[in-house]
Amino acid sequence: MKVVVVGPYPRDPDRIANGVEAVVVYLLEGLRRIEGLDVEVVSGQKGQRQADTRRDHGFSVHYLPSPRRLGNLTFDIVEKLRTLRKVEDLRPDVVHIHNHANYPYLLTPPPCPTVTTVHGLIFREVAYDYGALNVFRRLPRRALERLVLRRAKELVAVTPYVSQMIRPLTSARIRLLENPVSERYFRIDSFTEEHPDRLLFAGSLSELKNVLGLLRVLRVLKGRLPSVQLRLAGGARHAGYLQLLKNFVHANQLEPNVAFLGHLFEVELLTEYARSSLVVSCSHEETSGMIVQQAMAAGKAAVVSNVGGFACVVKQGESGFLVDTNDLDGFADRIHLLLRDVGLRRRMGSNARQDAVRRFTPAAAAEKTFAVYQELAAGSLRRSVG
Repeated sequence: MKVVVVGPYPRDPDRIANGVEAVVVYLLEGLRRIEGLDVEVVSGQKGQRQADTRRDHGFSVHYLPSPRRLGNLTFDIVEKLRTLRKVEDLRPDVVHIHNHANYPYLLTPPPCPTVTTVHGLIFREVAYDYGALNVFRRLPRRALERLVLRRAKELVAVTPYVSQMIRPLTSARIRLLENPVSERYFRIDSFTEEHPDRLLFAGSLSELKNVLGLLRVLRVLKGRLPSVQLRLAGGARHAGYLQLLKNFVHANQLEPNVAFLGHLFEVELLTEYARSSLVVSCSHEETSGMIVQQAMAAGKAAVVSNVGGFACVVKQGESGFLVDTNDLDGFADRIHLLLRDVGLRRRMGSNARQDAVRRFTPAAAAEKTFAVYQELAAGSLRRSVG
C-alpha cells in the first residue's frame, strides 16, 4: 500500500516548530516500520523558491514552495494546487492530510480515499489571537474551516473533545486516533536528573496558551516557595505579547524565577523534561495537549487547565491535576502540593507513564492509523469492483 501524508514536516526533524509537525514526525516513526507500507510526505515550506525532495529514514519528503503573503485571504490556493499536482504524480492508494486547513480538495472530490486529521479548532482558537491586525485573518480562516468540514468525508479527531466540537459542523465519518509521542520521551529517566522546584511549560508563548496567567500563578507560588523556577520553552507568535510577559516578570521581580528559553531543538526539550519536577499549563484552549502527552511519556505529573483535550488526557488525581483556568490559587495549591510531596509526585508520574505506554507510543498510533488506511483502501476497492 502506498500512502501520501500531506502536512508540515521540518527540514530538520530535530527542530520541530509546533504540535502538528511533532505529530507528523512522531507518527512517521511508527509508520515507517510497518511492513508493506510505502509512505511519502508532501510538505509546504514558507519562503522556499523551488520544489525539492529528500530521503529521511527510508521515506521521501517532497517540499513545495508555499507563498508567504495573502495565504489566509486566498485559502492558500496556490499551495493547495501544487499539493494536488504532486499527490496526483505520486498516485497513492490513500491520502492522509494533517490539519484540516491543509485540505486541498476544495473544488473537486478526492480521486482516492482521503482522511483528514483535525488538530486544531480555528473557530475556538481565533478568539485568542493577539494583535489588532489578526481580526482581518479570522474571517477567512473560519470560512476555510467551515468549507473543509462540509466537504471532507473522512475525519480523524485527536481527542473526544475535538470529535464533540466538530460533530455539528460536518456529515463526515469521524474516527478517534490519539496523537503519538516520540519514543525518546519514553526513554527519559524520570527522577535521575530531576531538579527540585522546577516547572516546565512547553509551547508557543501566546494568548491562546495563557502564559500571562501562568506567570500570575508563579507570582502567587513564589510567596510560598521562593525557590520555584519556571522554564518557558517556546517562541512567541507576537512580539507585543512577549514584551507583555517580560514587563510582568520585571514589575513583579520574578526575574530570578523565570527563564525564557526560546524555541528548542528536540534534544534540548528532552533535557528540559528530564530536569523538570512538574509540567504546567494554564491554556485557554487545547485540542489534544502535546505538552501533557510528552510529560506523561517522560513520567512527569502535570498541573494544567481543565479545558478541551487536557481533560481527555489527564486522569484527575492519578496522572496530574486539572484546575479551572482562572483559579490562580487552585493552580498554586496543586503545584505546591506536588513539589513538596515527592512520593505523590512520583506516583502520579509513574501512573502517567503507564497510561502513555498504552496510548501514545509511535507503534501503537501507527498500528491504529494503518488499520484506518486498510479500511479506506478496501472500501475503495469494493466500490471500484462493484
